[in-house]
Amino acid sequence: MGVLDLQALETLLHEHAGSVLTADGETGRQASMDAALAWSWDLLDEDEQLALRKLAVFRGGFTLDAASAVLEAPALRLVARLVDRSLVFRREGQRFALYVSVRRFVEERGLEEDARGRHADWFGRWGDDLGTLRVDPAGARADLDNLQAAFAHAPSAELALAVWTICSGVGPYGLGLKVLRRAARSVSDQRLDDAIDQARTRLSGTAPVQLPDDDGADLLGLRAALTALDHVRDGARQRARRAWFEAEDRLGEHTNERVALATCLHLARVAAALDRGSEATDLARRAHEGFLQLDEPGWAARALVELAWLLPESRRRFARQALDLATRGRDDPTVAAAGLILSRILDDPEQVRRIVEETRPLATGAIADAFAGRQVEDPLLRRRLGRG
Repeated sequence: MGVLDLQALETLLHEHAGSVLTADGETGRQASMDAALAWSWDLLDEDEQLALRKLAVFRGGFTLDAASAVLEAPALRLVARLVDRSLVFRREGQRFALYVSVRRFVEERGLEEDARGRHADWFGRWGDDLGTLRVDPAGARADLDNLQAAFAHAPSAELALAVWTICSGVGPYGLGLKVLRRAARSVSDQRLDDAIDQARTRLSGTAPVQLPDDDGADLLGLRAALTALDHVRDGARQRARRAWFEAEDRLGEHTNERVALATCLHLARVAAALDRGSEATDLARRAHEGFLQLDEPGWAARALVELAWLLPESRRRFARQALDLATRGRDDPTVAAAGLILSRILDDPEQVRRIVEETRPLATGAIADAFAGRQVEDPLLRRRLGRG
């Protein structure tokens, strides 16, 4: 706080002490906080008050570049003064933020008239860079709340694509697609349509059912599970856990049993990669039993392949069952996956030769590479092969 002469200090004490001294209980504590903030506010210079009324537009913090755009002036000195006055604090890296109580106090007094517009303009230009992949989505996630706030104030294709780029890369997947759809309803832009089509293409073949276009719990859970799989492949275990928890939460709200079981199967792979073997086994068993009841032999076989990798003592039995079910369900990739497992664990060379001859021609991608003895690019399969 600044230095006051005795007369000014006496005036401030007279104006604010009553509410501080008579406060009682929860309401009293809030009143005390409000009185303390009002006191601090009165000590600020006019330019510092105006700066706070502008900076309160940010959500989740801000960089000095973003602050300069909203303040319409170099931010460093002003932000440093507000940090000294304990109204702004420094976050990780080069980010700053208002304390929540300070932001709410300032909002009650009213944001500076054009602050939201400048905030939306800044993140609109910045978001365009992100949407065209000139900004790293992982590093940009810190500003996801700012992008959403900017989009809420001034919806645009650039902001929607920026939100989508972050969410499709580091989650939450469902939020990204929701913003895309909302933008497409109000803004005509081919890039939005292309992004939505890309999301649909990615989901093709991830469940044994025609997927709906809406953002219900079934679809959101499936997307979160696929996002978690992407993260474990990239080695981003913490992000994988977050997406996994999101998908599990959605499982309790599902309405389409086939989509829910597909989500369980994908989550089993994530759990296995995160060394949560018992949970992976439970999820794979649930998927297997459910798909059998729904007469989906190919998908039941996929669950058996997961169980074969998870349970070495039953690997041969599960792999043989998977091979039989996948053959009946005409699921060629799963036939090949089961064949790969059996080719590695059977003792009889003649049986191995026959299995390889029957299943290897059906293999594609990483399974084909494994059959051929080439470098396997998929880290999940590579890890399983390494464990034997």
